[in-house]
Amino acid sequence: IRELGNIHRHTVQCALIINMFNEKIYSILYWWFLVVAIISIGSLIYWLATSIFGRKARHIIVNYLYKVDPHSANNTRRKILVQQFLDESLKADGVFLLRLIALNAGDAVACELVDLTWNDFKRRHAMDLRTTPPGSRRSRTPASLSGRSAIIDYSS
Repeated sequence: IRELGNIHRHTVQCALIINMFNEKIYSILYWWFLVVAIISIGSLIYWLATSIFGRKARHIIVNYLYKVDPHSANNTRRKILVQQFLDESLKADGVFLLRLIALNAGDAVACELVDLTWNDFKRRHAMDLRTTPPGSRRSRTPASLSGRSAIIDYSS
């Protein structure tokens, strides 16, 4: 370091090597952030597309309803009720939340929530679609998650 008139002897570290390391670190961070941004934008487009088009939403909810109540998807009247359930009770934001819950907490939790909201929907519409006799208690564990094709009955 020079000052006019005086020459001082200072030990100064060369900054070129540190600058090269900083450049490499920031270039790696730049590419990492670019990859994360591209993946995030792709995920956003996917979620928007699946949320806007309701066909997949209906399919997801019907699958969950079939897991918790296999009789809910058999006849035409119940299919109309399932569509009413989607339109009045869940709506687009409820389906979105159920998909997020299924991805983060698993299908068992999502099936439990669908079962609770379905029973609430039936109660509000004064319709008992359950085919099990009164007094018998069936499990809310989805059978497809346990490897069986029917609801497991723990009442006996």
